[in-house]
Amino acid sequence: AVVGLGLVVAVAAGLLWLRSLFQEPGATLVPSVAARLGARSILAVFPHPDDEIKAAGLIADATSRGIEVRMITLAEGDRGEAGSAYPRSELPRIREAEVRKSGAALGVREQEVWQYSDGTLSSVEPELVRRLGERIAAWHPDALLTFDPEGGFTAHPDHLATGRAVTAAFCNAKGSEAPRWLIYTLAPRPVAKKLGGKRGRLVAEREPAPELRIAVNPKIKVRAWKIHASQSDYVRRFAHMPPSILYRFFLTQEFYSVRGRDQCGGER
Repeated sequence: AVVGLGLVVAVAAGLLWLRSLFQEPGATLVPSVAARLGARSILAVFPHPDDEIKAAGLIADATSRGIEVRMITLAEGDRGEAGSAYPRSELPRIREAEVRKSGAALGVREQEVWQYSDGTLSSVEPELVRRLGERIAAWHPDALLTFDPEGGFTAHPDHLATGRAVTAAFCNAKGSEAPRWLIYTLAPRPVAKKLGGKRGRLVAEREPAPELRIAVNPKIKVRAWKIHASQSDYVRRFAHMPPSILYRFFLTQEFYSVRGRDQCGGER
């Protein structure tokens, strides 16, 4: 009995330690990032179909408050997971349908999928900056939402290129209708450092400390992964657990760093 009790205590302690790695207690817990900033409209820009899941809590909260959200997915997802049920030749079409359905479920007003090939975004950054500038001029968002250009949440080259392009487009925007805020969605650094391998340590070293965090209803994330059915094995393979467990017990919050226009061209 004593041994059994000791095992239970050890397992509980291990789980508590593991949960602590998914936290950033230095960030201020707020009910809503969008409401905190007073944003009336947001343009979310992510590289691949399913990347919006990393900020699904913020997006769902914003749209529930009547804040207008538009979303651009830059690449078509042609190098994603492809099981026997999803022929690789059909993967771009399937993943575009998934991301559009995911955006609709989050309440996104308007979506575009630009259909660059996965892995090529760093080679077309000037074009991305120009095209994003055109969308900003047409839509006049108060805030842009994307990945941090130094850590990119996972240090994926497309994530980093997206962060750089969106940051450049934000800083290039001029006039009274230019976006006021640039929001970076961030990975929790402790778990990236401890369990993320070489790439995770790079993310933990490079990404900025989050200023804000929000609690997220796990159903939002689990629903999103069910929609992205072609990639359904990704979370289990990467995190060694199903999405329902990951988001219910570990990734219960999202973390954000916010930049204003006065920080363009200065030190990060």
